[in-house]
Amino acid sequence: MSIQLAPLLAALTLFTSSTLNRFSNEQAKESSTSTVCGNDKILFYCRTTNGKKVEICDAGETIRYAYGKIRGRPEIALSIERNEARMRPWNGIGRWVSYSVLIRNGATTYEASIAFDRLSDEDEAGIYVFADGELVAEIPCKLDTVRQSINSTELTKAEENEP
Repeated sequence: MSIQLAPLLAALTLFTSSTLNRFSNEQAKESSTSTVCGNDKILFYCRTTNGKKVEICDAGETIRYAYGKIRGRPEIALSIERNEARMRPWNGIGRWVSYSVLIRNGATTYEASIAFDRLSDEDEAGIYVFADGELVAEIPCKLDTVRQSINSTELTKAEENEP
């Protein structure tokens, strides 16, 4: 018995692409609050459950990260060279599909992550903050505010042990 992989892979790709629309640019209703990105590509945006917002922008040669109050100046604002940003793409295995982008600032790493369960309607999105490789904060997003283009962005792949 021969298994045809091409149709299976095509179906999986179509399913994954359509399911990622749960976190599409069109879902967010707060487009006017994205002040950091301006005309740059939004890699990740959400309002957090603690009343703040997170924005990660692709400005071509640089990637910008901002975290803070919904209105006003960000509490944290970083700009790093594109080649310093990392992406953790979905590995293609398991029921959970996830993508994340990692922004490093010295010994601190900010990881914006989206994930969804292919077998249910369960979704997750948030920011993980690591200091010296240890998780020090987990900040969930309000799912109806998430916009992302992580899965369609070319960044250097993160190493397995990279937080």
